[in-house]
Amino acid sequence: MIIMKKVFILGGGLTGLVLAEQLQGQGFDVTMLEKESVVGGMCKTKELGGVRYDLGPHKFASFEKEAIDYFVDIVKRPIVVYKSSKIFLKGLHLQYPIRITEILRKMPMVGIRCGIGYMCAFFRLDGNTYEKYMKKRFGGYVYEMAFEGYAKKIWGDPKHLDAELAKTRMAASSLLDMLKGMLTDDGSHSFGNFFYCSGGIGDFINAIKDKAVSSGVKIYTDVSDINIAPGPKEICFHEGTKGMSMSYDVLVSTIKPKDLSGMLRMDMAKKLDMFNSRDLRLFYYLIDKGKVNFDDTWRFFPEENIVFNRISKNWSPNMVPEGKICMCAEVTNASVSVDSIHNEVFNYLGILKSDVDVMWEDSIEGAYPIYHVGCKVDVECLMEAFSRYDIYCIGRHACHNYNNMDHAILEAKDLAEIIKSDGTVDDWMDNMSHYEWKIVD
Repeated sequence: MIIMKKVFILGGGLTGLVLAEQLQGQGFDVTMLEKESVVGGMCKTKELGGVRYDLGPHKFASFEKEAIDYFVDIVKRPIVVYKSSKIFLKGLHLQYPIRITEILRKMPMVGIRCGIGYMCAFFRLDGNTYEKYMKKRFGGYVYEMAFEGYAKKIWGDPKHLDAELAKTRMAASSLLDMLKGMLTDDGSHSFGNFFYCSGGIGDFINAIKDKAVSSGVKIYTDVSDINIAPGPKEICFHEGTKGMSMSYDVLVSTIKPKDLSGMLRMDMAKKLDMFNSRDLRLFYYLIDKGKVNFDDTWRFFPEENIVFNRISKNWSPNMVPEGKICMCAEVTNASVSVDSIHNEVFNYLGILKSDVDVMWEDSIEGAYPIYHVGCKVDVECLMEAFSRYDIYCIGRHACHNYNNMDHAILEAKDLAEIIKSDGTVDDWMDNMSHYEWKIVD
């Protein structure tokens, strides 16, 4: 009789699901614990009155063949969305990524000031903050025009954000690199199209879940009161009102460090106080197509005086009734009233409240991890603390790290191989240190 190792995965987001699917039946018996009533984490598709909507827009695009192959193999018949993206600056809609010819034609003085600011940047000292990093590589004028306000809206004061955030979020490493991309159109800073699912990104998540469950993965939802006893390797929890206790051989966390430390009863309050994140507020509007002039996939709004960060539309016609369009406005400012947000969206789209069939709000808790100065070292110390309990930490929340869907897939597949080969948590931490993910688009 073959005895399989018992693997417990905390959190049922994309990373955990891929890991579970990769391990089950390969010498491992996998159990997943999810606090919500459904799996998917940030990558959910919900339904409201006949409208399907993503919990925030989730495209699938990658330069990594392994990730692309995984997505296509799971989804089987993905749809291809051809991207049209703009950025709203100084009252003008500009193509995104920005094209130098358009800047010089529509905003000649801006183009000149960008060039002067970039030349002056050669005399700036490099630094460990987002602000210093961006000013050094893009010049003061470009930074103030296109990056400063956006950073403030999403994460807070750029003077107190780590340079690592800029390195991760910027596909172009400098203004010169950006200009080279514009002139050569090498495609490394943007995707011309991306994969999607006809019923929303939730189709992808559900297909992974179904494959995992059919192979034997056990998924418990509505889980609470998790307690972990590292010594005997036992985990106790409630599924609804039912209490359960099980042993494990391998434990993987995809959840926030604060939640994990509580389950371990670790006294880490001081260490965890510095790890903060921003919630994402999502506002949806179902409207007749003819009432909205919006032919783009999405539009960015980097200026701080505009309350929303991005506006997008549904990417599959199958998600809304015929003749309708569903707009989504993303907001990270927690203090702005709902009415103020609605009014600003209406004004921008050129519609009245009476033009909207139905509107609703949703949110993602802790969507944007905030990179405080020194964050990278502090995260490493945090992972080291959890490694003493022989816990593998992986994913956006667990590692306080930005990654896209393709990165989540690749990380999960890598960890699966390490676990299969009896690798240690130290082996996994060493593997993670080599990741240099870039957020494109």
